[in-house]
Amino acid sequence: MNNGIKVLKTGDGWIGIEKPCGISVHNDPGKDVLSIVTSMARRGDIDLQGLRAKEKIQIQPVHRLDKDVSGVLLLAFTPDTLRKLVDYFHQGLVHKKYFALVHGKFR
Repeated sequence: MNNGIKVLKTGDGWIGIEKPCGISVHNDPGKDVLSIVTSMARRGDIDLQGLRAKEKIQIQPVHRLDKDVSGVLLLAFTPDTLRKLVDYFHQGLVHKKYFALVHGKFR
């Protein structure tokens, strides 16, 4: 079960996914993005550079998206990659774009 999470790309210590609306990134064990992606990796649905179920897989978010927001989420599965990517965000080297879909009329 992947709850609509699509893997967009994997790289050296990281994975980019499409996070659907309605799923939290963390803090909802078994139902959140980290739990689902970890389960997918353990089943072999995602190749994290050869990591498998018998090894301890530690997937961490590089940034956050609110539960009610969908979009691309970057996750790291090695400590060195997590530090490097978080530093990129802190240094302002990553630029995010937000789009809003609005229903109804505004005055």
